[in-house]
Amino acid sequence: MPDEYMSYMASNPPRYVASLTHEPVLALREAILSEYGDYTSTFGIHCPCGNRKLRVQGYAHPELPSLAGPIIVACDLCRTESVVFDPVKHGWSAEQRGFTPWPGTELRQVACETCRHHLFEVATGFQYDNDDDEELPSEEAFHRQDYFLCFFLEATCIKCGTIIEIAGIECA
Repeated sequence: MPDEYMSYMASNPPRYVASLTHEPVLALREAILSEYGDYTSTFGIHCPCGNRKLRVQGYAHPELPSLAGPIIVACDLCRTESVVFDPVKHGWSAEQRGFTPWPGTELRQVACETCRHHLFEVATGFQYDNDDDEELPSEEAFHRQDYFLCFFLEATCIKCGTIIEIAGIECA
């Protein structure tokens, strides 16, 4: 995969979440990249008001340890809730043909595994295809950053500093 392809992805988050992104905390960026590899772009997430200390909630499948989506960040300062991932609307499958939600999901608020605190600094990861032979149309005609294959969400607890994986979802 050409360097310019991943350079583009690293500086262009998917359009649906672009207004909520910033440079991620280094520890979260490194955790995501070490786990998921070089074809992954990372972005920190903040509230539209600028607050970076967020609550995370989402829907969890009863048989999966992580959230499955939709995943929402909530701000205690301005009370805004923002969707950071919805498998019905975001990623390769949603862009191509749609995604069918799992039955039996339930809304869950994320708590730190160590101290049970609910505020986090949050970072996303978007993994892309590493097939050098694939022909992709230009950025003007094809918003390639929206066609990610996997979505990841990790967070650092504001109280104790523990890094937790909140979601790892295949989107293709």
